[in-house]
Amino acid sequence: YADRMGLEKRKLEQEAQSSWYETWFNHSSWLTTLISILAGPLIMLMLALTLGPCVINKFVNFVKNRLEKVQLMVMKQSELEMKIISNKNHELDAACEVLSRFDQQI
Repeated sequence: YADRMGLEKRKLEQEAQSSWYETWFNHSSWLTTLISILAGPLIMLMLALTLGPCVINKFVNFVKNRLEKVQLMVMKQSELEMKIISNKNHELDAACEVLSRFDQQI
């Protein structure tokens, strides 16, 4: 009888010293399974909500920089074409002037 009382006393002391969440896990085994099932997706959701805007911002800035570089390349190409056309016009004007002088001499 004394041994049984000592065991019950130890059990009560352990329950008193254990925290509230330990008693939940000891009384219901399904709670452990439920928490472990929900913890992974909840952690992933928290990470996505926390880091998602930063990742999206970096991606948008990357795409924006690439588009600006493409626009600069297009502008440089069109500027180069304009210079070529301008040079051809100057050459054409010079040739027309030479022809008109030649016509005036004849």
